[in-house]
Amino acid sequence: MKKVVSTVLVTMLLTVFVFIRTDATEVIMKKIEVAINNVKIFANGHEVSEDNFVYNGTTYVPLRAVSESLGMVVYYDGANGIINIEGENTNSQKVKIYAEIMNHYKRSGDLYEMLSDTSESLFLSSEGWNQTQSKQQFIKAQESLNKTIDFHNNLITITNKLEVKINNYNENLSSMDEIFSKGASAIDNYKKAFNQLDMYIETGKDSYFDNYLEYQNQGFYDALEAESISFDEYMKYYNKLLNS
Repeated sequence: MKKVVSTVLVTMLLTVFVFIRTDATEVIMKKIEVAINNVKIFANGHEVSEDNFVYNGTTYVPLRAVSESLGMVVYYDGANGIINIEGENTNSQKVKIYAEIMNHYKRSGDLYEMLSDTSESLFLSSEGWNQTQSKQQFIKAQESLNKTIDFHNNLITITNKLEVKINNYNENLSSMDEIFSKGASAIDNYKKAFNQLDMYIETGKDSYFDNYLEYQNQGFYDALEAESISFDEYMKYYNKLLNS
């Protein structure tokens, strides 16, 4: 009988988890949906022959193509997802600032990915058919959450330093306050989810499992909202950079 109940509970969790991931995917896909546009691009009077795209009614052009047309060099660090733009230009310092802010918002968006990994490990720990297997996955999930907490705290320090640097250019990172708020809420909900899942693994009581699902789902959506803000800010500074 317990095995039948466990099967139902695991199936329920799987359904919720798939629903969350599907919903998240739809949101993200909606965010990055683009259309190729035939707008001509000119840099200092010279046409740049590169495809561009439209996002939310705004036309965006390739960063590398425009930068190189202006005599600047673009370096992309694929491992860390960092863009560096170097060269002499009347607005070169402002361009570098915009690129640095873009990198920062890309980094802040990683919080969502890290908590997604935590969600997966939590799901696997609830799926285990014995306490040993469940505990192993639970420990893995805990390690994932600890890394996320360290990342979140480190991001606060980096943000404070960058805020001082960009203040001279009349820029600010005010939207990071909401990102941090959502991130902190997500982490808090995941901590509560851990507690309830641990109790469920120990006792097998359905009430703990239900509480775990509630906290985990809320934490996931908090992280998704933080990621959405990061993406919007990234695109905003991408547009600023191309128009600088």
